[in-house]
Amino acid sequence: MAQDAVALNGLNGDRHRQFRRSVIPILMYNREGENPNKPISVISGIVTVSGGGFCHIIAYKGLLFPPEAHKYRYEIVFPNDMRVDLEHLGVERHGLLAGFYCHVPVEIVDAVHFGIQTTRNQELKMYGYQVDNVSGRLQNDLTDGYLTHVEEQYQEFRHDCTPSFFSRRGSPVFNEQRQLVGISFKDIGVTKALDIGYITAILPRFCGGDDNMPMSDVLERIRLLGEQKFAMPEDLEPSPSP
Repeated sequence: MAQDAVALNGLNGDRHRQFRRSVIPILMYNREGENPNKPISVISGIVTVSGGGFCHIIAYKGLLFPPEAHKYRYEIVFPNDMRVDLEHLGVERHGLLAGFYCHVPVEIVDAVHFGIQTTRNQELKMYGYQVDNVSGRLQNDLTDGYLTHVEEQYQEFRHDCTPSFFSRRGSPVFNEQRQLVGISFKDIGVTKALDIGYITAILPRFCGGDDNMPMSDVLERIRLLGEQKFAMPEDLEPSPSP
């Protein structure tokens, strides 16, 4: 299903493939619903680091931990159609973000590139997913728009990339250089998004760093922690060649 995701705006070329490798759909199921195996929603997971056989993903926390969270389960769908149940991963929560590591085959996903700042009237792109209620297929959408309001005191901004179900699913927002500059989380006519300043301030907490840590050091530490977490046990390491 993941590989056959439908692009609603007809943008089926390289741009969709690039974003699809960095923005990973997380399917949400209602354990107590009439059909517990049919997804009721989909949330965008954003790849921060892609290592040798693992990746680190962040998402908007409120979507993964809603009221009565025990009623729901989540399944990550990677571009090779590999599926992983989120319940078996150690999800950390810091601020308004959730994050986790996942074992994946090498070169299945790519990390996003982080932007630096946002400004009013800046051109933006929002990439997100939804599940078709009838077919159950994933639909992805890449929409253009502009940053309309900056709310510095809350480290948020508003944008007018087509407001829809996508904008409420934690869909990431990118600048014209395809760098991550925000995470959408609420549709109020225009869409509210966490800005890159908030994201880069919270991300160090996922690796034990401090708020003033340079982003390059943060990502390197997340990578090192992932390499330690997924290191091959010594008794399973291949024997040296004679």
